[in-house]
Amino acid sequence: MSLLKRLSESPDERPDAVRVSGTALSGVELLRCATAVADRVHGLDRVAIEATPTMETVVGVVGALLAGVAVVPVPADAGAMERAHMFRDSGAAALLAPKGPGRPRVPGRRSYRWIWPSGRTGPVRSRIRSGPR
Repeated sequence: MSLLKRLSESPDERPDAVRVSGTALSGVELLRCATAVADRVHGLDRVAIEATPTMETVVGVVGALLAGVAVVPVPADAGAMERAHMFRDSGAAALLAPKGPGRPRVPGRRSYRWIWPSGRTGPVRSRIRSGPR
């Protein structure tokens, strides 16, 4: 059974069903928080998420997936040029990240699946495939 199906159909009520970096949520709490994110991003094609080992990242990813929105993980330590390249290349319509000054907003474009090849020798590259979400 997939995580999203399990979470939606029979969420775990244990207080520590999900634990990240000392923060714990029950499945019910995760679903409630992720649904709030899903409501905010519903209708977008793709969102960038600042990828950190935090509960906020988990909630953001689950929320985007519940809304049927593709997720573009952005390394938290990415420099300004690398972030700008990733946003431009991905066409992410929004950035989910902790509040702070200078968070960019970028217009979205239509596409479906993401693949980010690994490597640090040059700018990050991505590939967009058309197909079902």
